[in-house]
Amino acid sequence: MNIQTDISQFQVRVERIDGLLDRGFSKPEIYKLVAPQRTLGRRKEMLSLEESDRVQRLERVLEHASRVFGTEEKANQWLRRTNRSMNWQVPIDMLVSETGAREVEMQLHAIDHGIYA
Repeated sequence: MNIQTDISQFQVRVERIDGLLDRGFSKPEIYKLVAPQRTLGRRKEMLSLEESDRVQRLERVLEHASRVFGTEEKANQWLRRTNRSMNWQVPIDMLVSETGAREVEMQLHAIDHGIYA
């Protein structure tokens, strides 16, 4: 059985980058975590599937952190500070991969449940 999937349903519009900028991500962070500046500059309507995944990863983690800390401002501050529980890494730097993002989310879950290392 051959199941074909229309991947365009998983792609996001370029404008979602502006939403990330409005929510506290800087352009250098976007270029590091989503795609290089030149690549994003060539995108007219839709991001690639991989870039779309990265945008959604940033949105998901920021939403989770905002719920845990109560505001987006506090979430953004936490994402940019070294974290002892994560071997002194900066959470936002870990968002370069899905594995790193899951580690950040596990830490947020622990904080949300009062478990501090």
